[in-house]
Amino acid sequence: MVAVSVSASSGSHAKSGFGATDRGAIGGDFDRAPTAVPDFGAYATLKTPAKAELDDAHVVVVASQCSPDDAPTPGTCSASNSSDGGAPYSQSDDEDTSVCPSTWANEQLLDKPTAAKGFVCVYVLGGTNFGTIIGGDAIHGVSIAPGDLGSKLGFKIAWGPDNSGDSYVDAIWAYDRG
Repeated sequence: MVAVSVSASSGSHAKSGFGATDRGAIGGDFDRAPTAVPDFGAYATLKTPAKAELDDAHVVVVASQCSPDDAPTPGTCSASNSSDGGAPYSQSDDEDTSVCPSTWANEQLLDKPTAAKGFVCVYVLGGTNFGTIIGGDAIHGVSIAPGDLGSKLGFKIAWGPDNSGDSYVDAIWAYDRG
């Protein structure tokens, strides 16, 4: 099964240096065959073009808030193909909470994610088997343009599952054009 969903809305700008002028949802649900070594990705379009090009350095994925249940228990989305959870846990390759500060504890997740000016922050809320740093292809944010180029129109998240079977990501994102 392949399912990809993307949506966007506009938000308000916070005075704290973090805010969101665009917000949305992004994710995908894929099956990895036992003999395949795929990588998966999902794209999102900004409602209004960014002020500056979004290159790989300006699209950040935060996986440390991922939770397998509605309790939530941050950082516990399994890297296995089981939605029942368990270690090892999936990780982000480019997580940076200094530019992407939203957490369950500060109550900005589910509906009020924020980002530093000029950044897209993707917050993984739920998922399984979306890669680990040890496995070599942990989830990360990238430009939709090739190489070192950037685009003002959108961004992509990409990952390579460590195990065969189900691999999915349910996430929200915020962009602050400043």
